[in-house]
Amino acid sequence: TGHDRVQELSQQLALEKKRTETYKRNLELLYEYIEEHNETVSKQIQQIVESVKEIEAKEQENPR
Repeated sequence: TGHDRVQELSQQLALEKKRTETYKRNLELLYEYIEEHNETVSKQIQQIVESVKEIEAKEQENPR
């Protein structure tokens, strides 16, 4: 009957909404992880740059 079909479609819609929310949350978590990773990599690169600058400064002070 039409009522059963409407009920079935409503259930499917509710299920798909839940699935969509799960996907959305997973994407948000993934995005947060990527942002944190980018920050970590940026800090590491900054430390490397500072180390290289220090080495270059020491070499200029004490040329061989």
